[in-house]
Amino acid sequence: MPRRRGEAPLRRFRLRTPFVETDPRLTEADEAHALRVLRLSAGDRLLGLTGTGEEWPLVVRAADRRTLELEVAGACRSEPQPGAAGSRLPAVTVLAPAPRPGEAETMADQLAQVGVARWTLLRTERSQDVRGSAPRADRLIRVAQEASKQCGRLWDLEVEGPVDLASALGEGPEEGGSDFLLSAGSPGVPAEFDAPVPVRIWVGPEGGWSDEEHALLVEAGARPMGLSPLILRTSTAAVLGGAALVRALGATRDEPAG
Repeated sequence: MPRRRGEAPLRRFRLRTPFVETDPRLTEADEAHALRVLRLSAGDRLLGLTGTGEEWPLVVRAADRRTLELEVAGACRSEPQPGAAGSRLPAVTVLAPAPRPGEAETMADQLAQVGVARWTLLRTERSQDVRGSAPRADRLIRVAQEASKQCGRLWDLEVEGPVDLASALGEGPEEGGSDFLLSAGSPGVPAEFDAPVPVRIWVGPEGGWSDEEHALLVEAGARPMGLSPLILRTSTAAVLGGAALVRALGATRDEPAG
C-alpha cells in the first residue's frame, strides 16, 4: 500500500561542525542537494546529523536558490558512543588492509551499515597498496557518512591509518576486550559474550597473512574465528565478520541484567 502524504520518513542531512543550535547549517554539499535537487522550501522538515551521536529535528525557515535557512524544531535525539551503556552499537573494530582498488569505498559503506565502530587500515606484507594506491582516509570517511544518513546511524564509522601490523598490535585491545583472527575453517562466532566488551577483528589481505604476521597475531592472543570453509575476499570477510560480532554483542547487550 502506498504511503499517504506526510507518512514518508524524514530525510537525513549532515550538519556543519561545530553545530550551532541557534543557527543550524547543513554541509555545503548537502545544502546544495537540498536546494537544487530536492528543492526544499519553507515548512519542509528534515533531520540533521552531527556524526557524534546527535540527530536534530529541523524545519526550513526560508529557502531560495542559494540559501537555506533552518531552525531547530524539537528536542535532539542523542545516543552514547558505541560500546557505552545505552548505545545501540557495540565497540567493534575491524583491522584490515584496503582491498583491491575500487572496493575500499564499498567496504567503508558496508562497514558503516552493519554497525562497525572503527576501521583501522593496515599495512601488511601482501597489502594491495604497496605502490601507493591506498585510498585516502578522508574519502572513506565521506562515504561512511553518506551511509549513516541512509541507515540512521548517529555515530560515524571511524577510519584511521594506515598503520603497520606491529604498531596496531602494540596498542592492544581496550581494557577487557578480545581479539579475533579471521581464519577459514576455524570455529564460528562465539554464541555469546560475558559482557558487551570491546572487540577487535583482524582480517588479512587478499594474499593472506605471511607466516611471521600470523605468528605475531596468535602470540598476541588473537583467537581464530571462521565464517566459511572457503577463503573470502578481504572486503567480504571484513563486512561479514564485523556484522557477526555486532550481532553477537548486541544479543548480549539485550539480555536482562542480573
